[in-house]
Amino acid sequence: MTRLEEVALEAGVSKSTVSRVVNGGPYVSARARSAVLAAIDRLGYRPNQAARSLAGNRTDCVGLVVGDRSFDAGLADLLRGVDTVLSGLGLRLVVSTGASVDGVDGVLRVGGGGVPAGVPVVSFGHAVGVPYVAVDDFSGGVAAVRHLVGRGRRRIAAIAGGGDVDRLNGWYRGMGRAGLSADLVVRAEADPASGARAMSVLLSSEPGLDGVFVGSDVLAYGALEVLRTRGLGVPSDVAVVGFGDLPSSSVVGLTAVRPDHESLGRSAAHLMATVLSGSPVPPFTLVPPSLVLRST
Repeated sequence: MTRLEEVALEAGVSKSTVSRVVNGGPYVSARARSAVLAAIDRLGYRPNQAARSLAGNRTDCVGLVVGDRSFDAGLADLLRGVDTVLSGLGLRLVVSTGASVDGVDGVLRVGGGGVPAGVPVVSFGHAVGVPYVAVDDFSGGVAAVRHLVGRGRRRIAAIAGGGDVDRLNGWYRGMGRAGLSADLVVRAEADPASGARAMSVLLSSEPGLDGVFVGSDVLAYGALEVLRTRGLGVPSDVAVVGFGDLPSSSVVGLTAVRPDHESLGRSAAHLMATVLSGSPVPPFTLVPPSLVLRST
């Protein structure tokens, strides 16, 4: 059995469909194309000249421009996910930090950064006017509430930063599904001191508080400090869930919603492959996070 036939069997399509996908051919449904690309990824199939056709017979290179620091904690995983998919298609990844990248057929963009004119772009994080992949923050908020409710918590608050809209909406949905009052919400800035102030406000307004969902790990660090300073047990008195799973969160034992950076990278690379093939492209792809259970 040739590798092309293996991909066809794995994807549940014909060999000719696989050939059309890897050669950028027409008349392939979005579902079939997605199944073939996923099968190529899983099997590690490396087509000989497929990527050249897929990329429009140009450079066989895809650039990744890192223009902000929001993905720093998971950048290595993100790059691994991107490279796994691109290398499986015979495409080379070119990484640039903050500057423009030239001589590429497409650009994966993390935050800002220069993009050559006329080159297709796929962004990490919400973007306007280009396809993007992002963490499904809403489902992360729902999962956090589900965890807290599962631990028997009933007076669950939320501390939300300025960019935590979808996470907070997920919290509201989770609270609604559990039949709990969603009246304990405090807005915060983006530093531990702000998280500490928000936690102090919550404890003053609701002595019976027994659970908190915090929209970022950084805010959660401040909230934890206040709880422990006041002699409250975590999680015996108040259980805490953060969002982000930064490296320092394992040190402090924070239970947190963790973005799947490797899956984000793989999804972005698949999206770019679809763009370069000339097929219809969805406006965005949301990647669900997971919950990392620790001592809080």
